[in-house]
Amino acid sequence: LVGLGLGCLSSLLFKHVRFYMHTDKHGPKLELAVFLVFCYAPFLLAESAGLSGIVAILFTGTSMKRYTYNNLSEPAKDTVSTLVSLLAHI
Repeated sequence: LVGLGLGCLSSLLFKHVRFYMHTDKHGPKLELAVFLVFCYAPFLLAESAGLSGIVAILFTGTSMKRYTYNNLSEPAKDTVSTLVSLLAHI
């Protein structure tokens, strides 16, 4: 429930805040930083509440791939997919 909730919250945040409008100043780095915070935050929140952080990450990843990824700008999508595939091979 923690992971799904934060995944949906990140989807709404990326849909309505429009981080890509700051692309001239920050590039896709701002979107990437906020995306990575929302990827790791459910683990910390679940572990601090005495729940399973791994299960929270599983549901967060599923919901963020389905909903949040589509709200990223094109440069941020490329950066996120490259970073995630790099981390998957490590």
